[in-house]
Amino acid sequence: MFGKVKPEWETRVFASYDEYSHGPLPLSGASRDFFLQRQAFWQSLDLYDADAAHDFDLTDEHISLVEEIKASDLVEICVSDSVQDVFYAAVTLRLLADDGVDITGILARYFGGCQVKWGLGALRLEEMEDLYGASNAEPLDAQLFGDLCRAVSQGSGEAVRNFINERNTAPVFVKALSSYLLRFPQFNGGLGSIDRALLGAGTDQMKKSAYTIGSAMAKGMPEHDHIGDLILFKRLVELCGVTPDPWFRFEGDPRRMRSCSVRLTESGLKARARYSVQVL
Repeated sequence: MFGKVKPEWETRVFASYDEYSHGPLPLSGASRDFFLQRQAFWQSLDLYDADAAHDFDLTDEHISLVEEIKASDLVEICVSDSVQDVFYAAVTLRLLADDGVDITGILARYFGGCQVKWGLGALRLEEMEDLYGASNAEPLDAQLFGDLCRAVSQGSGEAVRNFINERNTAPVFVKALSSYLLRFPQFNGGLGSIDRALLGAGTDQMKKSAYTIGSAMAKGMPEHDHIGDLILFKRLVELCGVTPDPWFRFEGDPRRMRSCSVRLTESGLKARARYSVQVL
């Protein structure tokens, strides 16, 4: 797609199943150790649908990316105001710097607005052409991205809130990080955005788990934070095991989202009312 936006450039797609906004971010070791630990996190979800997708690590792709950037005359990074794009950019830049890339020479383009509220990966070609043509490349603020990476790697809502309050950040960052904070109960009326979406999508009748997850993804997520089906399904399984009063009840194999069913329990209905969850 990008080859059509800038046909005179040599372009390369770096594909990843991981956008780094879930789970630990072990940034103290080598990049190979980082990718292996991220792979271990995804495999720890113990879901059938995750097995094949996360059966490989991204080390070779990253090493190839480092080599190509070092050999390039001009490098740009595009970042939207979605949680996923901001996390991915911050962590990737940190890994590149750790592997010897001078990221101060990289240019950045920031995209905001309703077109990119679910991230750049959801754009059609014509949308990317319009956004790119209307944007300007500017020198990357390496210190800002470094501070952002340190904040998000803590997995703490307080650390992210402090980053927003202490740094004069671009609106792209503020929108994304404000949406990220909604995952934490203390910033979202006592119930995080993932649990809130699942409670809103649930019904008191047995429905396929994929139906509930799809409803949560399509109608329950905050703008700028498009959480994937594996994370939502894993949390749904966990909510079935809340003791002593689970919020959901399962039927079928809890490792297979498309072959099991789920419904809200009486406790789940009470929780939905207690936290003023909107029914989706």
